[in-house]
Amino acid sequence: NIPSGANIKQDPEEKLAIVGDLMRLVSLMQYYPQHETLEEVARDFNPNWTTAVEMLTDDVYIGAENWNNLFCLRRNKAATSEEIRCRLDNIGEFHLGEMCNKFMSGSLVMPVSSNST
Repeated sequence: NIPSGANIKQDPEEKLAIVGDLMRLVSLMQYYPQHETLEEVARDFNPNWTTAVEMLTDDVYIGAENWNNLFCLRRNKAATSEEIRCRLDNIGEFHLGEMCNKFMSGSLVMPVSSNST
């Protein structure tokens, strides 16, 4: 049951989805097609009013919250303890100063042309 205000970004290869609930937290979900179930595999235990979330890599995620901040989370798949594997660690925070409600891939600079003289 995914909340109605959730922001979702999916990874089709590993069948992962990062879900940011506006009123609670960020969760990493995994879909198991053989059982047709969705299971939480990790979560950020620091509550944020998440307005946007995006997968940067399979294990690193970026989020935005309603106090105009960005935060970066990492999953530790190699941990020996289940308690640590089920936690998304906060590895960075940045005050943006503006509300962010969507992340888009791109570049802030023009690509270098091969025809330049």
